[in-house]
Amino acid sequence: MKKVSVGLIIAMEEEFRALDGMISKRKEVFLNGIRFILGKINNVKIAIALSGIGKVNAARTTTTLSHAFSPECIISTGVAGGLGKLSKLSVVIADGLVQHDIDLTSFGRQKGALPGMESPVILATREIRDRLKKVAVSANIGIIATGDQFIASESKALKIANEFQAIACDMESAAVAQVAKLEGVPFGVIRVISDDAGKDADEDFSAFLEKAASLNGQIVADFLALYSK
Repeated sequence: MKKVSVGLIIAMEEEFRALDGMISKRKEVFLNGIRFILGKINNVKIAIALSGIGKVNAARTTTTLSHAFSPECIISTGVAGGLGKLSKLSVVIADGLVQHDIDLTSFGRQKGALPGMESPVILATREIRDRLKKVAVSANIGIIATGDQFIASESKALKIANEFQAIACDMESAAVAQVAKLEGVPFGVIRVISDDAGKDADEDFSAFLEKAASLNGQIVADFLALYSK
């Protein structure tokens, strides 16, 4: 397969649609059952991977993307929950990622940390984070907590926020970060808040998904325009 400049990992078709119309020289391929859309956005060679929801799908997709297309960097992008910290349609850029559903505290480890990890937080690549900040200057910068749960509880949201000092949550980004780090690929995460992860999160998610995904798509396109310079 041809080398690309930027690999984009997106969980859902609804999140992908905002970018679909921007792709030139488009080609679609399937590898290991994963759908990849190849082409250019703002003159940057990209591979967009439709991972599906959850950490296992995200990890498998990141590995396949890394091996097949040798991207210069990988971006996990889409929508996220605000954990009661961020309002809907806010933009968040990850300074660090943590898996909130990992718990080896019985063995004296920090919650979120696996053996071999000095900290539960995986830091995003500074250069990629800073480039994202240049195109989303009003974005909130902080920790995004990932787990195989759609958070729709104010008490759960508050617990995650307090335990990890997190400002947003999703179901893929920390898995992308962990694999990207293991593969030695620079990575970043940018998301737009679709819900507050509270008791009405499912309704808010449905109501704001399209708007959040559209805003996210434009920010990613702006990042790619800057990346090409």
